[in-house]
Amino acid sequence: MTEHITFEEMDRYLSAEEMTPAFFALGARIAAHIGQCGACADAYEALWQVRRLAQDPAAAAPEHDRRSPARLRREPSAGEHRR
Repeated sequence: MTEHITFEEMDRYLSAEEMTPAFFALGARIAAHIGQCGACADAYEALWQVRRLAQDPAAAAPEHDRRSPARLRREPSAGEHRR
């Protein structure tokens, strides 16, 4: 398993305003790790939910949000291909 994802990394990814190469690299690292680590997956999901509710208290978690925990869990890691 890779090194745990920090709160700061999760927050930086979730609050990114531009989709830069660094954004995609961090997203791939987070996705790969939360697929293996339940503690980090739970922390990421909790932070994601808090940020969504802070932005719009009436918001439901849409599946098309590329940073949603559900979407990160089902996207292939770098180098993998969907079948």
